[in-house]
Amino acid sequence: IITLEPLRICESNIIHTVADGIEIARMSGAPNVFGLADLYHVYGNGDDVDGISGFIGKVKHAHISEPVKRRYPSLSDSEEIKDIYKKFLLALSVAGCGRCSIEAGTDDFASDVSAALSLLKAISVEIC
Repeated sequence: IITLEPLRICESNIIHTVADGIEIARMSGAPNVFGLADLYHVYGNGDDVDGISGFIGKVKHAHISEPVKRRYPSLSDSEEIKDIYKKFLLALSVAGCGRCSIEAGTDDFASDVSAALSLLKAISVEIC
């Protein structure tokens, strides 16, 4: 499986939205090419988080991070940011995307990964 990842406008001149990636995947005509949703890029480009739910079967992988600083999701993140995580994970679930990895910076991997896992598990239970 190949997934096409949209990047922030300042990083690329080709694929900026999840819809862009999915359209290029469709245009390829290859049955193993799909879209990818990365919360950092989605948020940075003003892409529609809720709109991801409409891409049923077309998003095969996702990346999550704190969408402004690109750090590990944290229990200390603001409620606004936690709501963005919820919307993103719910949209991925509705779209049928079963894979999401953390793609973020950390200064203390053991501590940050544990906190992120706790937070993301709690959100997953809440939205299911």
